[in-house]
Amino acid sequence: MELSDQDIINFMISNIPDDAIFHKNPERYIQRRKETEKWLYQSFHALGGTPATIHPIYMTLGASSYIESTGHYNARHEFPLSLFPKSVVSFTYPDSYVSRLLAEKPNEYFNPKFHGKVFTMSELGRLLEDPSVHNEAWRSEKRKYDFFIEAQIWDVQAILKTKAGQVARI
Repeated sequence: MELSDQDIINFMISNIPDDAIFHKNPERYIQRRKETEKWLYQSFHALGGTPATIHPIYMTLGASSYIESTGHYNARHEFPLSLFPKSVVSFTYPDSYVSRLLAEKPNEYFNPKFHGKVFTMSELGRLLEDPSVHNEAWRSEKRKYDFFIEAQIWDVQAILKTKAGQVARI
């Protein structure tokens, strides 16, 4: 998100040419993404997080069959959560963009316990153990994007310090 809007559009056209959500209205998507990052930053900071950057690095907690099914990503890098100080990692369910959108425009899939909320490392257990996050009612093609927890890493240094090729499951 540090790129100019036009550079983001050029990147998306070159790297993800068939992304219908983005290409339908790129300017609106970029605006919403920037608003989402501002919300993430402010929420995480209010929870005691100490972000070292204003733009997080987005990851998933574990593998995401939904993300892998899109075909946009051909590599996976896994890092142990212990690699990161608790003060620089936040989480949303599902991804931050969708979580915020569900909270702003509640529908039948809206879960007020999780959508529109940012979680810290100390709250992760509650998220992982809740049966409303992991239940059969949500398992459908239409809802498959909900089956991952997004992790936002607010400091790139821990990633840059890892040895090339180091892989460990979160």
